[in-house]
This record gives sequence, C-alpha cells and structure tokens, in this order.
Amino acid sequence: MFATKATWIKVLPESCPLSPSDRLPVQNLQHAVRCLTVYPHHPTVTVIQDLSIDVIPGIPFSPIDSNKVAKDDDARVPIELWDNWIWKLSFHSPSLVNRFRCSYHLCPLQSLQQWLLRVWRRCLTQEAITNLNTVSHQREVEKEAVRECVEKASKADWWDWKGGSRIFFWRWPIAHREFMRKGHPVFVKGTLPRYRKPQPSETDGSVQLKMQAKLENVLDKGYIRPGRVKSLTGYFGVLKGPTDIRMVYDATRSGLNATLWSPNFGLPTVETLLCG
Repeated sequence: MFATKATWIKVLPESCPLSPSDRLPVQNLQHAVRCLTVYPHHPTVTVIQDLSIDVIPGIPFSPIDSNKVAKDDDARVPIELWDNWIWKLSFHSPSLVNRFRCSYHLCPLQSLQQWLLRVWRRCLTQEAITNLNTVSHQREVEKEAVRECVEKASKADWWDWKGGSRIFFWRWPIAHREFMRKGHPVFVKGTLPRYRKPQPSETDGSVQLKMQAKLENVLDKGYIRPGRVKSLTGYFGVLKGPTDIRMVYDATRSGLNATLWSPNFGLPTVETLLCG
C-alpha cells in the first residue's frame, strides 16, 4: 500500500472531488504518502519492553490501561496503538514524519485516513444509488432507507459511527434484503399500554448530567425521533466503571414487554457479518 507512492499521487486529484470546505490539500496527501514510502529499517525506532510498544521520536505516546474491563463510552480511542502497527513496519522516514507533523499539525496516517474515508463515502453512495435504480417495488420505502444509510455513513469518522449506524441491506442476498431493511420482527400479542407516569427526577446531579448526555447521544444518532407520543418508557442509570453510567430503558414497568414477542436471534456466521 505505502510502496505505490506514484499510483497514490496520480489518483488523488481525480478521485477526491471534495467541496472546498471539506477538501484536504493535495500537497498534504502527497507529503503524507512520501512520509510512508518504503525505507530501510531505522534504528531510531525503539521498543519499550514492558509495554511492547514502538515509539517514534517526536510522536507523543500515552499508555492505555488495556486491563480495565469497563471503559467510559466517551473514552478516547487509543489511536497510537493502531498506528503503531504501521510504524513498526519501518516503512517510513522518522524525519519526514516529524516534519509533516510540524507543517500540518497532523499525523500523516490521519491525513490518509481522512482521504480514504471520503473515497469510501463516495463509493458507498454510488453503490447505493446503483442498487436503488434496480428496485422496481417499494421504491419510496427503499429510497428512504438508503438515504438514512448514506446519511449515517457521511457522519462517521475512521473510528466511530458519530451519527449512528444502519445495515447496508442492499449488500445482502435478494431473499434477505427486506428482512435486513426492516430489522428483526416484533409481534404484538396484546393491547399496547398507555403509560403516562412521569419519569422520576434523579437526585444525584452528576448522574443526571450523564443521563442527559446519554439521551442526547441517541437523539443525535436518530434512534429516538420527535413525534406523537402514545406511551412513555422509564429509564435509569447504573454505574459503569468509576466515572461513567450505563442507561437502562425499562419497558417492563410500562407494561410494554408483556405485550410484545420476538423470535430468538440467530447467531451470525462469518459470511453474514461480512455482508453487514
């Protein structure tokens, strides 16, 4: 990947027609690729034996407690652990990497990730539109589902689905696409409740702020949307580690769980996971 510098630079201007506000300078990308061109092994790459982590001079490193079971939902992604797999291949020039960071205030790997992410978004959009043109029935329903998939993909970054996620259902076999688009079926076996009891106030101020942040997160991702409310669902927070909480949505108290039935979830295979 990093050895084909000429190929990368050749396709950059043509494969990345971005809006001015979203465009990375081509020179930035060219320099990033140049930093990762194949070089002989550099003795400046050292190994910390107790952490088994390579450290490149000039690149800050902060150790991560990998033995910690419960991590905060908004915990920082240990990007340096992933980047380390590239650094320890010694395909780079440490001096050019440091020069790039000083010039652009960005790691060259991050520059390439941003560009690849934009290429992925464009390819995904073209793939979705091509599939939509082949749909002859339920076109409006599929159009709305495709729009939501593309919208959520456009908000994702290299490490997280910032705007939520949805299965790219058109990648599945035709016989299963409708199931993947609609999701797992839920059947009503009784009269749906009309639960209107207000949510009790949280007495702990810090927990209340964390619960509010959790609710805003699912709202921002579109999992909860504005609309007519026929019944309420209670919720509460339980401790998750020393500083975070886990939200529990209680559909038992409202009587909703008693009126719903859903088949068991089948265990996925490798093939079905790759389709997702």
